[in-house]
Amino acid sequence: MTSPILTLDLPPDHPLRMILDVIETHPEVREPLLRVLLTERLLALPDQVDKLQSDFEEFRDETHARFDRIDQRFDVIEQRLDENTGAIRRLEGHVRRLVGASYEDLCRAEIAGILDGQLDQPVLADREPINERFLAERHARRISRDEYLDGLRPDIIARSKNDDTQAGPYAVIEASVTFNQTDLRNAARRAEVIGRVMGVETAGFVVTNSDWPMDVDELALQLGVTIIRHVSPDHAET
Repeated sequence: MTSPILTLDLPPDHPLRMILDVIETHPEVREPLLRVLLTERLLALPDQVDKLQSDFEEFRDETHARFDRIDQRFDVIEQRLDENTGAIRRLEGHVRRLVGASYEDLCRAEIAGILDGQLDQPVLADREPINERFLAERHARRISRDEYLDGLRPDIIARSKNDDTQAGPYAVIEASVTFNQTDLRNAARRAEVIGRVMGVETAGFVVTNSDWPMDVDELALQLGVTIIRHVSPDHAET
């Protein structure tokens, strides 16, 4: 590459032209001349730049290695978080089932108070003859498997105390700390199939510990299901 100085329009007898001509024809004088013209600090700049480049590359490689190790640690942490999240969700589900089961047990124990005014001296119905009838109907293929399961799955079936022959009516109840439309539909469907299979009058109920929005009342009315709020002191914070 031609030096910009060499392109200057200098006369042949100009001192700078003479010096440049000597450097061009005798390259060996360039370094001694630079040592005269430049300070030691400037002369050391190329070596310093080389060292800086080497240090930077070493720093870059070390930084990449550290970030790789950090990424690996984050991978391990994320796996553990996933495991802990799954365990927490399973635990929450287990707790919800336990809470639900305890509320159902409470409703069974307090069925007379829950259905006061709905049945004459309400008591729990004997599930064995109901289950046997549904088993026989399923064996004869007169009901579907889903209908058979609906007959087995109500949380509570109640009758009047004086109805020793269980001739009806039955109260078919879904008990839930908090409930949704599925509980309403389950109560309606299960009451219908039990009434049809057993040949008795039935009514569907949802018993809950919580309040519910007004639009639920409309659906309950359409389905023919009665919602009863039965507050449990042990489930008040649920």
